[in-house]
Amino acid sequence: MRTLTVTREKHFAGCLGTIKFYVEDANAPDIHIDGLPCRLLGKLKNGETASWAIGCGALRIFALADRASQSYCRDQYAIPAGEEDLTLCGRCHFNPANGNAFLFAGNTDKTALELRKKGSRRGWLVLLAAILVGFLLGIFVISPLLRGITPDSAKPMTFSAAGLQITLTEEFAPDPTMEGFTVCYLSPRVAVFALQEPFSLAEGFGELTAAEYGELVREALPHDTETASTEEDGLLYLTYEADVEGDRFFYFNTLHKTGNAFWQVCFAMPVQFADALRDEVVSWAKSIRFVD
Repeated sequence: MRTLTVTREKHFAGCLGTIKFYVEDANAPDIHIDGLPCRLLGKLKNGETASWAIGCGALRIFALADRASQSYCRDQYAIPAGEEDLTLCGRCHFNPANGNAFLFAGNTDKTALELRKKGSRRGWLVLLAAILVGFLLGIFVISPLLRGITPDSAKPMTFSAAGLQITLTEEFAPDPTMEGFTVCYLSPRVAVFALQEPFSLAEGFGELTAAEYGELVREALPHDTETASTEEDGLLYLTYEADVEGDRFFYFNTLHKTGNAFWQVCFAMPVQFADALRDEVVSWAKSIRFVD
């Protein structure tokens, strides 16, 4: 056995979080990282140093904030075989794209450096989705028209703007004041708001499928949000509920991939309308077309 000493240098980025350190170990694994069985060595707060016993064979050391974000908020260091004690150091670096990940200093391992790039890319995608979710959960705070009014039945009406075509009813009207969205339509019971996210927003964004994009949206929701992901007659969507300003709302969020962008077209309404309007909402969602 030999001793590994790791110092987490004090820095403002990620200063409140704890970093967990794992070593590759097939005999007593606590977690699998990139398919490798790993054992927890210990945790370090900002500015702390600790020493742990590790084996003498070639192995990898992993640093991550938590299991949920390990795909983008983590780093690894390759340690060669040997018997001499080792010392490593590093710190969290300010980068919202990877959750202010801890990075080992002087790390030249090609695998680790490539994973840093991939992690930052995925982190940006999660960040983009989180920004969108902030809009989704806040829309009714600024849309008093949606508070519990039941309109008379209305005739179908097709709307077309910004490359999106959708058939709703004549009770809807465009709302150009709703900042942050590509298109928004409001009615007394339902809001329909769409966001176009071009592939150019992040490297590798366009390589995702619509379902993978949907998983990013799901990851960005608050952890206590219960979601259901469904694909029905070619329509891919997420459903969930959220409390906003003391009221409960239902979200039917459809996911689409076009030639150059992902789209979310979300139907949101007070939860008491959700069951009665579900068939109508599905019909509206199936009418969505993307045009040049």
